[in-house]
Amino acid sequence: MKKWNKFCFLLAACLTASVTIFAQTEKFDIVTCTPPKDWKKDSKPGVLNFTNVNTGTGGFCVLTIYASTNSAGNAQTDFNNEWKKLVADPFKADNNPKKESETTGDGWDIVAAAVPVSVDGANIYIFLTVLSGHGKTVSIRTSLNDEAYLKDMAAFLETIELDATKTPVPVNNPVTEPIQATGMGQFGAMRYTPPYGWSHQLFSDGVVFKPLELPAGEHLAIQIMQPLQAGAVWNKPLQRAMMKQQNV
Repeated sequence: MKKWNKFCFLLAACLTASVTIFAQTEKFDIVTCTPPKDWKKDSKPGVLNFTNVNTGTGGFCVLTIYASTNSAGNAQTDFNNEWKKLVADPFKADNNPKKESETTGDGWDIVAAAVPVSVDGANIYIFLTVLSGHGKTVSIRTSLNDEAYLKDMAAFLETIELDATKTPVPVNNPVTEPIQATGMGQFGAMRYTPPYGWSHQLFSDGVVFKPLELPAGEHLAIQIMQPLQAGAVWNKPLQRAMMKQQNV
């Protein structure tokens, strides 16, 4: 399936002279692929993720492959179903994105689209590529907040190979991965590991984490802020109380 993504205008900016270094080949469901080198691999029932986080810039990219399912028999229908499930519903995105499509020489129909979304005020681009054929459909979702990752996404998609002979294996309660903070982060002299399932927003004077799923009307956030001098934090009454406690 080499060069299968050349049709997509969404990736035009990626096809530059930049070179992506790859890791070893991975197999998942009916998919064979080669992720960029040193990206974090995370596998859950029905989902395979490859993630990279730039702790210096706050940029990140998540490449997600979803296990194959039975095709509806029409590539556009397959795409619409996957778009609603993986993009429109979880991110409240446009239900009718501009789509690009093409048929490969080995019988796979490809439909792709992209849309900007906002997660707790952070601007993110979601790319979804759905491949249908031979009675099967496979979805690949890319989430990124830095265009520097476009070349990695394009190079990764070039490595995708599908096994047309393998039968899709039903997955109970497949995991739909949210956009979330991943890996080790750093703010000033502080290093931290973001909570799983929380969004991550980096500011000049701090870092804010918020859970992606909360009941309506509830609010929760964790903040990392710049350190203050001890004198600014401890007021005199509290200092006296602590000194008395130490002298007991």
